Amino acid sequence: MKLFYKLTRRLACALCFVLPVAFLFGVSAQAQEAAPPAVVETFTCSYNPGQDEDDLMSARDYYVKQAEKAGVTLGPAYTWSLLKGDVNFDFVWLAPHQNFSAFAAAFDAEAGASALADVPARFDAVADCRAGLGTIHALHVEEGASASPSFITSNACRLHEGMGAEQMRDLGGHISAVMAELGDAAPQATYAIAPTTRGPNMPDMVIFSVNESATSYAEFVAQLYGTDAGQRLIRHFNMLGNCGNAMWAGQQVIEGPPAE
Repeated sequence: MKLFYKLTRRLACALCFVLPVAFLFGVSAQAQEAAPPAVVETFTCSYNPGQDEDDLMSARDYYVKQAEKAGVTLGPAYTWSLLKGDVNFDFVWLAPHQNFSAFAAAFDAEAGASALADVPARFDAVADCRAGLGTIHALHVEEGASASPSFITSNACRLHEGMGAEQMRDLGGHISAVMAELGDAAPQATYAIAPTTRGPNMPDMVIFSVNESATSYAEFVAQLYGTDAGQRLIRHFNMLGNCGNAMWAGQQVIEGPPAE
């Protein structure tokens, strides 16, 4: 099945709980850098002929019902549905975990539950998906944001030759600083994903932002292009690699347990 994010602000709230500040991208204290990074499963998917979001949600409902029957507690999950962008898939399903140990425990619990054995086939009937795994890092999270539907922008990037972890770490710090400087004009949240399952078509990094609406995104872009700090960030971003940009509608599709 293919995981994508129709995110709401609830994604940002949930990830605030599970995500350490950037192990790879961040500029936090040493204690935070030493913490195990948060993990996200991603499934990038294309609908099979005759299938659509209603069919995906039907498979989701079956998944949740069978998990309850098996006594398996599912974590939160989100989808992104494509609005604008030249990508070769329709949606992504995303499931975050606090760290690799939490991912492994969830994976083994589902794999060992006989009631969930036919769940993959339900999703396979709906969409053709490519599964991935990566670490996910919070670059900027605004407190007290609303739970309105979200407008998400993503940048999937392949690094130029000679660019690597040090340059990505510098970019992450630069993004965090500019978002803080922009204040209310900044997106509700900005995250970076570093894929750990790699292949020739996999980006080196994905940076995405969660906005309340297209209007709030437009206000952010105006500030970004209209300030010296924003222009410097744009040049820094473009210096690192070539990026494919897309826009998505986001929603939370599985509630998950309440944050402690």
